[in-house]
This record gives sequence, structure tokens and C-alpha cells, in this order.
Amino acid sequence: METTREETAINIAVINKVSKQVATACKLKSNDLLDEALSSGADIPALASSIIAYIKEDRDPILYKQLMHLANTDPIRKYIRTQSGYRKAGEVKEIADAVDQLDKFGNDLYYREGNGEYENLLPFFSNEEAQGLLQRAVDAGLLKDDYQPRESTARFQLKLIAICMMEIMEYQHGSKWCYFEQLWKKDVARRSIPLTKGMAINRVAVLYPEINLWGLILPKHNQLALKTDLTEEQARKLFKGLVHYGYLGPRTPVENFLSIMGIGEYPFHTVNWIGTGMNSLVYCVKRICGHKNSDLLKRMCDCFTVNGQPLNHGTLKTKSSYVDRNVDKFDFVPLLDKIIASVKKK
Repeated sequence: METTREETAINIAVINKVSKQVATACKLKSNDLLDEALSSGADIPALASSIIAYIKEDRDPILYKQLMHLANTDPIRKYIRTQSGYRKAGEVKEIADAVDQLDKFGNDLYYREGNGEYENLLPFFSNEEAQGLLQRAVDAGLLKDDYQPRESTARFQLKLIAICMMEIMEYQHGSKWCYFEQLWKKDVARRSIPLTKGMAINRVAVLYPEINLWGLILPKHNQLALKTDLTEEQARKLFKGLVHYGYLGPRTPVENFLSIMGIGEYPFHTVNWIGTGMNSLVYCVKRICGHKNSDLLKRMCDCFTVNGQPLNHGTLKTKSSYVDRNVDKFDFVPLLDKIIASVKKK
């Protein structure tokens, strides 16, 4: 029996609800909430196939635009990678795969069919709120009518516009920079904000009075930043090496790394270590900062996460002792020694 338009709309609503419940459970790292989210028994992959089959025949924007606003699967995939023993891990992965399939299908249709009233905007910005926020920058002369930057607009001002929009729309910064960079075809996430450019910053701040932009970008003194004798140039070189060899993610802002090293006037942000786990992090930080920090492990708990997971001081203490006793057994030691040596080389 063929699926009707009404059934397709209901199926989209079901996937939207279940996927967002699953994403929330993963963000909270709760298998109990995951069980509850999966209790409906909905066959999400089958529903996704049915939705795609129907919309291929009825290309109604009212339907396919909804597919671009389902759950963000990043936290789902990140959490499930750490829960290989969870009995329903396979089912959760199938939901993430189905949501990503629907998202791609919706985006592909969006571009083929045209974006109507949201011309010149990516799907992510194709809604009244995002368009309105961008239009403020157009009216202020920072963006052109097609939402592209004017030649006179500094790249750090684009970053400020993005920060304001993400705060107002309540999006987590880490996973959304890519949309702004796709829209403007410029790297803005890594751009530092020169606090001496007060007038240029204020030109953006006054456009978005809903938030306190200055409060977001002014440096916040954090007593638990690591103490180091590295210069900013050396710290930047260390950061580059850690990114190059896969210990830090390629989208990690260098300002975040400098902030945890206590270097420069940057807002404090934790840094996510994605290398070979906690052992390599412990070894690297002790080699760089151990002699300067009597409470090193406590500071590390404030400064780092590992593969998205917060650090526990007790666990870190155990790992530190283990690494000290077995340093000759780890494959990462020669590589980290090489990176650190190159940083300190005169």
C-alpha cells in the first residue's frame, strides 16, 4: 500500500521526535534516557526510506525542508563510540544513519529545486530568525544584499556576527562554525578578535542587543589555566604539531589552546584531546608543564576533555602513575617527544 502525504508528514514528525530524544540522551550520557527514547519501537530506517520514496514523487518544500532540521547526529555518534557495550548501540547508530540520509536528501532537493524566499542562503540559514539576524548586518553595511561580506568588513567582525547569531539561536559554537564559513567562504573560527579595535567590535555589538557581546569576548581570568614557560610563538607551534599529528581536532581554535596555556588575553575554553586517549594527554602535558604546576592534574581536569568526555581527577591520578611506570611501552612517546623538541628548538 502506498504511503500518503499525511502519513509521510507523521513519519517525519516521529523521526524528528525520536532523533532529538536520542540526541538529548547522548548529550546527557544517559543509557536510561536512551532506552526511554527507543521505547516507541519505531523502525526509523524503514520510515526514512518511506519518506524519501514519497518525496521523490511529491517534491513539496513543506515536506523536504523539515528534513534539514532534524537532530544533530554529532553527539549521538560521539557518545555511542564510547558505549560499545550498550546493548542497543546498533539501533542508535541506525537512527543516526537514517537522520543523516534524510538530511542529505533534503539538502540535495533544496539546491535542485531552489531556495525561494531564502535566496543566497544555505539551508542552515533558511529560516526567518537566521535571515533576520543576517539582515541586520546587511542594513548596517557589514554584509552585501546577498549576505556576502563587504570588502571593508574585517574577518574578525564576521566572527563576531557568527558568535552573536549562535548565542541568540542557542547553537553550540563548536559544531556550527562550518555553516558560516561555507556561507562566507572564509575561515572565521580561527580568527582572533583584537580587543583594541573597540569601535569595530561595537559596530557589531549594537546590532545584537539581546546578548552581551563584550561579556562573551573579554578575557576571563581562570586560576586553573596551566602555567607554562612557553612563549606564544612556541605555544602556537606546539598547537600546530598536535593538530598535524591528530592529537587535537583540525577545527580546534588556536585561541582555545592558548587560553588553557595561560597565554594571551583570550576567553578561557576547554580543549578536546582526540589522540590515543588519556595516556598520551598525561604524558604530553607533564612534559610541557609538569615542572611549573604543583596541582597539574587538577588544572588538566579544567583545561581538557578526552574524546568529548570530561576528566576525573582520581582516574587521571591513576593514569599518571601508570604512564610514569610504563613510559617505554607507549608508541606515542617518540612522536610527542619529537613535537615538543621541535617547539623548544632554538
